[in-house]
Amino acid sequence: MKVSVTDLEEGKKQVQVEIPPEMLQKEMEPFYKKYQRSVQLPGFRKGKVPLEILKRSHYGRLIKEEALEEILPKFYRKAIKIEKVKPISPADIEKMDYEEGNPLRFTASVEVEPEIEVKDYKRLEVVKQIRQVTDEDLEARIQELREENAVEKVVERPAKEGDLLLVDFQKLDKSGVPLVGNKMENRLIKLTPESPPELSGAAKGEERKVVFSYPEDHPDADLAGTQEYYLAKIKEVRERELPALDNELAKDVSDCNTMEELREKVKTELVEKTEQQAMEEVRRNIIEQLLRECTFNVPERMVENSLNTLVERVKSVSSEEVDVELIKENNRGEAIRQIKSRLILETIAETENIQVSDEQIEQKITEIAHSQKADPEKFKETLTSQDRLEDLREDLLQEKAMEFLVNEAKITTSKID
Repeated sequence: MKVSVTDLEEGKKQVQVEIPPEMLQKEMEPFYKKYQRSVQLPGFRKGKVPLEILKRSHYGRLIKEEALEEILPKFYRKAIKIEKVKPISPADIEKMDYEEGNPLRFTASVEVEPEIEVKDYKRLEVVKQIRQVTDEDLEARIQELREENAVEKVVERPAKEGDLLLVDFQKLDKSGVPLVGNKMENRLIKLTPESPPELSGAAKGEERKVVFSYPEDHPDADLAGTQEYYLAKIKEVRERELPALDNELAKDVSDCNTMEELREKVKTELVEKTEQQAMEEVRRNIIEQLLRECTFNVPERMVENSLNTLVERVKSVSSEEVDVELIKENNRGEAIRQIKSRLILETIAETENIQVSDEQIEQKITEIAHSQKADPEKFKETLTSQDRLEDLREDLLQEKAMEFLVNEAKITTSKID
């Protein structure tokens, strides 16, 4: 197969492909054989029409058209992989020439990712800030473990801080009139200092009017700075009984036998967590430096593709109608940042000849499958059927490029309280 690429206007390339007859014939033969089993022509029994006669019949033209519809995209994908063309939109097939026994030639034009240059990406200076794990951190985590293993019991008394309330909420308008169709049943509310004060001291069977106030910086723009009114009917008051700080707790929440062992294990986990957080901050700082130094425009098509993917993801997990334009508006800046980051890492990977092996792909598939308690082979089949293997390869490539930058960076460690 012959492939050549021509630069058109900025952000667009033309791909010319020539497929030799023998390669094309190998791809088309299964299509003719598939129909050979069912086609019936005068003088031949069903399924007994010779291939050469089938190809010359009126069915042959239809079969050839169907075959080319499937074959062309396959050869196009192979061509852009050979020439490392990175499209951001479907290709336009502008010209196709084909006669039986001759090479198939076609020309496609396509929008592509911008070609960028990244300079001075080695020996970047970064401060790694590691927060010290304190006794307070340790005790707070132990307390969380107690909270997670608390036992709940229904009590017949007014609610106090720390209790759980089982509540039915009926939404009201500002004048206190119930709004039809706006009722939430069996909601479990934990009483904290941040809970609506109207719920403090509530008892089973009581009804209380509650006001939920949302801050100006609330992530949902429709709720920011607003208030909502509800009639709360208390169905249960539940007291949470925390387990004692003894060796039985250690055995229940871990593989430790004593509280001393549990504290040592928790402290180690907290130290590892702070190390991971510090390294994440190092990676963010490296990317921020590169984003400041490497300035370029992201094609609008790439931004729209990213935002459309986000919208579909939100729709798939939301039971309510989503505001598409609001989602795009709120996430546009981050979409551009992520695209720029990806392009920078891909460029560095190409410059440094960083590659992802098939073995590394298999290892990552196994790792993800195990984390999801799935069978690796079936998980791989799913990725392949959804055409997501290349996405996984790109993710791994970016990880390796970032690992390269971290290893090359000049990192100064600083401990903070």
